[in-house]
Amino acid sequence: MEERCLLAYLRLQNNSLIGPRCLSQTLTHFGSLGELIGTPDQQLIDSGFTGRQIEFLKDSSLFSANPESAEIEAAIQWQSTPGQQLICYESSDYPFLLKEIALPPPLLFCSGNLSLLETPICAIVGSRKASSYGLRIAKWIANELSQLGFTVISGLARGVDSAAHAGALLGSKNTIAVIGTGIDRVYPSSNQALAKQMHSEGLVVSEFALGAPPRAHHFPQRNRIISGLSLGVLVVEASLRSGSLITANLALEQNRNVFAIPGPVDSLSSAGCHKLLREGAKLVASAEDICEDLLNGWRTQSSTTQAIVPTAFPSSRSRGCQLSELERRVVEAITETNMLVDTIVAATRLEPSSVNHALMQLEIKGAVELCGGRVQRCD
Repeated sequence: MEERCLLAYLRLQNNSLIGPRCLSQTLTHFGSLGELIGTPDQQLIDSGFTGRQIEFLKDSSLFSANPESAEIEAAIQWQSTPGQQLICYESSDYPFLLKEIALPPPLLFCSGNLSLLETPICAIVGSRKASSYGLRIAKWIANELSQLGFTVISGLARGVDSAAHAGALLGSKNTIAVIGTGIDRVYPSSNQALAKQMHSEGLVVSEFALGAPPRAHHFPQRNRIISGLSLGVLVVEASLRSGSLITANLALEQNRNVFAIPGPVDSLSSAGCHKLLREGAKLVASAEDICEDLLNGWRTQSSTTQAIVPTAFPSSRSRGCQLSELERRVVEAITETNMLVDTIVAATRLEPSSVNHALMQLEIKGAVELCGGRVQRCD
């Protein structure tokens, strides 16, 4: 992205006349700054812009190469460090799923492995005061999802968020944190070590300016980015007033899948999950309960956009992928079109859980296709 355009975004986001919310709504309507600035004044007035806003937008200095302010200069200097990048709405690196939401962030500060934004992402959110059960489940499912080729996204908060990041880091290291402060700050401070690992091995994302403190309204605001980047949101332990339910509701508004972990019926910390399940969220007992829905969503998205299909999800026509001994045994047992999974279990004499796990891995590798309890090879 040309630096002058990036400077224009920084000026608009830091200007009290425009601000990020107005800029976000404007970009959704006009598509680019060029289209916005080229629009006749009267049309802008009809769209709700004031005379002072229009004057600022059409000022020739908007695209100046001079940073002008300490805040803008600091942002440009920040992204000069390897692994740190500013992405604006018009950048080719801007995540295509985020453009679908109601208020896409105009600017993203990104630190770490930027390629994770091109992968299929699943959010795992939940209580900050999670029980040992909730922490264990979040870490386990995040680890399983990461090993299956998914990227796990959360908010780097205490409890379930931290457990999800830690589980993914123990797996493929595919994990993203969307934070409610400037990207150069860590909140809570107890997550300093985890944040450092996320910056070096995963990805940290923020829409807030450098140095922005952890204000209360930042956290529900960043939740729309967590759900917006995801194909689905899994809620692990949440009370009825949990912020995680905000994320789940945002996911529904954004046409994303919502999943929930059941808990003890008398547990207040699972009451939010049980509410979601009653309202139609998919019950999850393992990572495999999530995979097929996310895979279908990713195929749909990647076939209608210019997104890069990640290496963990090769074309179903791909050849030569390496199979484990278990996966090879399962593939060899598929001798018919649309073969029942139960028939494969009987033919291999393996445990159903082992066959299901192998089939999921094989689908990711493009060796088989699953549909309604039946399987066929992709030879």
